[in-house]
Amino acid sequence: MSANRNRIPLSEATEQANAVVKALEPYCTTIQIAGSIRRKKPDVGDIEIVCLPERQGLVINQQIQLFETIEKQMQPLPEFIRAVDQWKRVKGQASGKYTQRILQSGMKLDLFIATPENYGFLLAMRTGSSEFSKKQLGYRWALKGYESRDGILRRNGKIYPCPTEEELFKLVGIEWIEPHLRE
Repeated sequence: MSANRNRIPLSEATEQANAVVKALEPYCTTIQIAGSIRRKKPDVGDIEIVCLPERQGLVINQQIQLFETIEKQMQPLPEFIRAVDQWKRVKGQASGKYTQRILQSGMKLDLFIATPENYGFLLAMRTGSSEFSKKQLGYRWALKGYESRDGILRRNGKIYPCPTEEELFKLVGIEWIEPHLRE
């Protein structure tokens, strides 16, 4: 899913992606390489990773407004943010839903920061291929009356969490397809 023209062999991209995972894993509930690396493409233009960072605990303090408490609870741990901030920022924040970084090697990193409700959705969509994500997943959920907003499927105002890829595939009515077969 890359517009980057500088492509590298899968083995080299996998090594770099594993280093990113190793740096972020201590601060994540779960983290997985997505994109063309997960699909085992022979050459790779960028690294895509989907993670579910640990969040700061609920702060109990009567002086804090409820909104501020919820906002604080939603923030990834400061250690996660510092780990992400070691790489040059192109766009987005480590505390947001998405950030793009440049690794020391010059490789582009797209980091998708999930919630428990949308982890499987983001992993499936970011694994791709973009054609598969649009024509298989997106087309099927639209046929069933769902819409996607902020990485969450909704229908008639109701949210349908997809914490795993398997749950997304089941929801849209298709059999599980291994990542390397998603074209």
